[in-house]
Formats: sequence, C-alpha cells, structure tokens
Amino acid sequence: EVQARFADYHIEDCVSLHTGTDPKLNTLEPQIVAVNELATLNAVFGTNCETKDQVLEAMLANKTGSALAIFESEVSINMPEYIRNALGE
Repeated sequence: EVQARFADYHIEDCVSLHTGTDPKLNTLEPQIVAVNELATLNAVFGTNCETKDQVLEAMLANKTGSALAIFESEVSINMPEYIRNALGE
C-alpha cells in the first residue's frame, strides 16, 4: 500500500522508499517493540512494564518522549530492518 502510494517518486535516482514488511506493525513504535527484548525496552524507557504491549502503549501515548529516550539512552536498541537497510547497514 505505501509502496504503491509513493511509486511516482521512484523515478528519481536519489529517492528510495523503505518500509516494514508486516502491515500490522504500521508505525515505527510497534516495529521497534517487535525487534527488541522487553528488558532492553524497559531499560531504554526507564519503565517496569510487564509486557511488550504495555511498552507499546506507553510509547504511543508519548511519542516525542519515547524518541527522546531512545536518543538519550546509553542502552542500544535494535532498529527495524528497513531502517538498517536505508542506512546501508
């Protein structure tokens, strides 16, 4: 769906589109949760959630704070494959 919506942009050599493959993971937050362990997520966000669903709820409720926590954390997280591909990793 996303690929089709932006197909006209692929005519430019400097433009590429990278998306996740699971349509159920429709934004960055669920994709980050899917590729990381619960303990890692709790460490990054300073939470004590018992499930990944709880972490996701907290991330979606505070997207800016979640992004800042990832940026400022000394704990490394895994990024979804499409982001790693976009960065050439």
